[in-house]
Parts: sequence; structure tokens; C-alpha cells
Amino acid sequence: MQRIESGAAFVIPDEGGDDVFVRARDLGTAVDGDRVAVRIEDRGRRGPRGTIVEVLDRAHRHVVGVFRGERGHGWLAATRPKLGIDVFIPARDRGEAESGDLAVVEVTDWGEKGPGPAGRVERVLGPSEDPGVEVLAIQVGYGIEDAFPEAVEEAAAALVARGIRPADLAGREDCRGERVITIDPVDARDHDDAISIARLAGGGARIGIHIADVSHYVREGDPLDTEAWERGTSVYLVDRVLPMLPHALSSDLCSLVPGEDRLTLAAFLTVDRRGALQGTRFARAVIRSAHRLSYEEAQEALDGARTPATERDPGLGEDLRALLEASRSFRRRRRARGSLDFDLPESRVVLDEEGAPVDVRRRERFDAHRLIEDLMIAANEAVANWALENGVPVLYRIHGEPNPEKLDTLRLLAAEFGFSFPRGTRAPAISSACSTR
Repeated sequence: MQRIESGAAFVIPDEGGDDVFVRARDLGTAVDGDRVAVRIEDRGRRGPRGTIVEVLDRAHRHVVGVFRGERGHGWLAATRPKLGIDVFIPARDRGEAESGDLAVVEVTDWGEKGPGPAGRVERVLGPSEDPGVEVLAIQVGYGIEDAFPEAVEEAAAALVARGIRPADLAGREDCRGERVITIDPVDARDHDDAISIARLAGGGARIGIHIADVSHYVREGDPLDTEAWERGTSVYLVDRVLPMLPHALSSDLCSLVPGEDRLTLAAFLTVDRRGALQGTRFARAVIRSAHRLSYEEAQEALDGARTPATERDPGLGEDLRALLEASRSFRRRRRARGSLDFDLPESRVVLDEEGAPVDVRRRERFDAHRLIEDLMIAANEAVANWALENGVPVLYRIHGEPNPEKLDTLRLLAAEFGFSFPRGTRAPAISSACSTR
């Protein structure tokens, strides 16, 4: 079940078919994310409407919120808007919580036979006005663990202690003699992709796009894989990163840091002097990154400025400019095929020394950003094409035809600005392979 802003919800049937609309007064004790049984009350023109008759599986055993109560009992107002519940806390179950604290409550009774949910305070996070506590509340509220299980940490530490052995290099292409570069945000804590370029006879080039070979260390079914499966992804909060893998891997052995041998999966794209793609090859490789650049540093080198990196390595700027030209060629060809480029501004939150937000600033977007994006898209397309040619099943994101009513709305809006398109226009379905970034 998915709750919407109005307080009503939609139930998504297991067997497929139309979602069932449920009014707020017909939800019973169900909350967002619960698995429920619904009785269809009406099948109108806008779809079926129903009533929740049973909650089959609770999505939330614990709730994070602000505790209110001076003496005796109190209430916890859930901080996740979609939950939309207050949890009653008996005096005996409030623990050390004070009014205004952010707390974690275990729901002991969802109110099937009473006026509403009740629970007990399991953990006090701290005063709600503390910015660090607010971020912690988001983390805890979504069940994102900071610490890893001991067995997972031990497995990662053992891999780091073992390091890269001669056996790990068997069958790998040795790219340690090439100028391999990472370009990331200035505050990046790990570096999982890198690029390189080698000139070829006739004016062409071979572009190398390297991704850290995590699969060499994380094997299906082992503790690292199981934990990563549970986490699903790394999570970036305003003041911290909660990685999918322990720091021993994400920030060390699987991070493409300069001057260290690292194992990668590589896509080598051969282009002619005009930047047209001529061939693709994939390999397991070993690299030794020559430079760790921020986007700002990479842009300075692209602009021809003298930087500490270009002072040490005069050929760096030339390589970056050649890579930029290739990336522009890839982008032009994508646009010619009908690709959309949503060049939307991004923002970053500026925190003070205590972790409180003091400003929101627009992130500057450089050619260095586009360079990396274009090359990563080119690598993804190469992998997708290879998978199609070889019948390898992969996940795809499918963009279907737009809703006709929304097209009419867009047509009217476009007309206000002097633009038009034929009423019979139909947008083709577009599919794209899932990105690695």
C-alpha cells in the first residue's frame, strides 16, 4: 500500500491490474508500505475503490518521531509524513525521553481494538533542534545501519590484508603504464571509475573507461554480498555517506586511488579522428591511477591553466582535452538519435561547524562534468549493445508512450510560448540499460 499526500492511499495488487484507491477513512490501521487485503467497494470510471479489511504484514515495527509530553504519558509524532500517525506512549514506557526529543519507538499495539497505535521508547536520539540528530533520525527512520556486522568487517579486513596477489592478475590486461585519471567531487571519499586515452595511428584513439572490479572481492552468497544485498545501495546524506560495503573496500581496496595497483573492469572504445566509434572491447584489467582530480582541477587543466598536476605531468592537459573532444562527439551522436539532455542545476547544502545548514548553493557545472557523464554513458551503451548481440539478459528501464491527456496539456503550454507539434504526434517507446553510476 502506498499513501499519498492527501492521506488516502493506493493498493497495488500482487497479481497486477488496476491500483485500488482507498480513502483515508477506510484505511483502518494500515500505514504506508504495509501489505494489506482490500475489499472492492466500487468500480468507477476512474478505477476501483476499496476498504482495507486486514493488514497482512507490517512494514514498520519501529517509528522515529518527536516525543511530546511533560509528565506521565506522551505522544510520538512520526517524522515521516507518509506514515501520518501519532503513537501513544504510556508513562511506564517513555524511558528517558523528554518533550522535544527525537526518539525511536517500538510499536507494540497498532490499535486494532483501541483508539490508535501505542508503543514504548526504545532509544532517545537527542533534542530535535540539533541538526546532527535530525540527520541521524533520517538514517534510523529508514533503517539504514551505520555499523556493519562483525563478520562483514572481518571479511573486508581480511581482503585488504591479503592485498593484490600475483594470482589476481592472471588474465588481466596490464594498464599500469598508461595515464589513468579519476575525476570526482572535491569531497569524494571513494573513487570507483577512471578514464584514459591512447593515441592510435591515423589520428584515432583508444579510450579506456575503468570501473572498480568489486565482483573480484565480493562473491555471491558470502557475508559481504549478503550485507550489500540488504543495503541495496550507498546512501548519501547531507553530512555523511553510509556505504553499501565496508570502508575497507569502498574507500580502500576498491577505490581507484593514485599510485596503487587496482583491479578494474574496462571498456575500451576505439574512435576515429572525427570521434566516431569504430569498435568496442571489454577486459578485466589492472591499473595504477596517475591522478586524482576534482572537477575544478580537471576544468583548470582543460582551460590550459598551469596546475600542480600539469606541472608534474605536462601531458595531462592534452589527454583531458582529447577526452573532452571525444565526449562531445559521443554527445552529438546521441542527440542526433533523439537523446534528451536534462542539464538541470544541482544544489549543495553548506553546513556550519556544528552541522547546521546555513546556505544552499548551486553546484557549478563544468565541461569536466560532461566529459565524465558522456564517457560513462558511452560505456553503458557499449555494454547494452554487447548484451543484446550476445543474448545476455540484463535489466532495462522502459519509457513507454506518454499519456495522451498529458500530451494535450503540454501542447497547450507549448502554444503559450509560440511552439507547436502535430496533434497526432506519438512519442516512441524508449528503453535504456540501467546505468552503472
